[in-house]
Parts: sequence; C-alpha cells; structure tokens
Amino acid sequence: MDFPYEELKFREVDGIPDLVLAIAQDAGSGEVLMAAYTNMEGIKKSLETGKVHYYSTSKKKMWLKGETSGHFQKIKEVYVDCDGDAILFKVEQAGGACHEGYRSCFYRKLKGKKLGIVGEKIKYSGLKAGVLLSKSADRGMSNPWPERPRYAADFVIKKRGKA
Repeated sequence: MDFPYEELKFREVDGIPDLVLAIAQDAGSGEVLMAAYTNMEGIKKSLETGKVHYYSTSKKKMWLKGETSGHFQKIKEVYVDCDGDAILFKVEQAGGACHEGYRSCFYRKLKGKKLGIVGEKIKYSGLKAGVLLSKSADRGMSNPWPERPRYAADFVIKKRGKA
C-alpha cells in the first residue's frame, strides 16, 4: 500500500529525527487508547502487516505493539490530521493498550488538582508459552500486573491445574 509520506511533518523528538506522533483509537468505541511516536519505517511495517509499529524514544528502536504482551493493534483505518503532524490509527485492540495493565493509557483523569484513576485494569488474555509478559522482570523490578504470571508458560500451566 502506498502512503503519502510527503503529507507528514516528521520532527526531531529527544534527539531522534524523523518521528511523527501516532495515536491509536478503538475503531468501534472511539476510545483513545494511546499516543506514541512512529517513523517512516514504522508506518511501512504497519501498513504491510496490518499491525501498528511504533518507535520507542527511550529504547531508540522500532517495536510492534503486542510483541511481548500479545495485545496487538489490528489496523482498521488510517487518518492524518490537518497539519500533517499526527497519524491516527483506528484499531481493533487485543487486550489492553497500556503497559500498566489498563485498556487505555488515558486511565487517569484530572479531579480538582489531582489525577484520579478512572480506568480499570484488564484481565490477562493469555499468550503462547514462553513469552515474557513483563519486561520489568528482566530489570529486577516487580511485575506491574501482580494478578498475571510473568511468563505465558506459567499461565498455561496454572490454567491446566498443573501448578
């Protein structure tokens, strides 16, 4: 699929050139799921695979949404805003979009002068055995989803009553 890349205004973000804001929105409900960055390669991969690819400014690399969690974003439609400085992916979201365990990254709402949690954590949906659910485990941090196992294999074993 050809894409009019010349219509986008790629920018430098955190010293990384040629990025554009990418927004994921639930194609059915209209809920905004997340905002991140992507680049030309990410857009090409997204259109080729039908699944959204982003560019991590902290890890300085391309990533496929759902590659470790199984929570893929299947593209239904693609929009570009009037200024060409943002791309909107209307998606079918598998599981949660947020790495904190919520369906949407926008689970906090301003209430007075404080942020209050208004979203609910989603339940674990399962993955292929051996896939790491929480990369934080690799960094010696606690599992951000304590109700979920760290590895899909643990989930499968527990589900079958073998643990």
